[in-house]
Amino acid sequence: MQALFHCCRDMAVGRCQSVDNAYQPSRINVTTGTEVIWTYSSTGKVQHKVASAPNTNTTQGGTPLFSNKPLNSGQSFSCIFYTHGSYPIQCASHPLMNEVVNVTGSDIQPPSLPNTPSSTDCTLYVISGAIVGIIVIVSIILLLRRRSRKLASYPS
Repeated sequence: MQALFHCCRDMAVGRCQSVDNAYQPSRINVTTGTEVIWTYSSTGKVQHKVASAPNTNTTQGGTPLFSNKPLNSGQSFSCIFYTHGSYPIQCASHPLMNEVVNVTGSDIQPPSLPNTPSSTDCTLYVISGAIVGIIVIVSIILLLRRRSRKLASYPS
């Protein structure tokens, strides 16, 4: 089984690869705003899951600050660090597979999510469509009744 996450920095991107069931190096230093990419680069058959170490760097709800889906060989996971601090990382599948990402620099604001239009209240459209539908159905029924009366009034 092989899974070494080898990390190096290239400008604003930290890259990590996986071989031999360990993060290497066991500590990386990046500045705020850096995207760290973990890549499972060996041919191992065991899945690995990059996550905040348990009981550290958790959300207010107690879940890990970040956690990816299990990685197979050749797959990657990335995280951008916007806040300075020390981030213990652990493979959620292998508790002895640990690393620390040390983030220095001033905290920066993450980019805002694109504005999505608020949902439209369609009630008026639904009611209008229903009224139009009823009018059309009633008109067809009246037309058919009128036709059938006219046909019945013709002498045979």
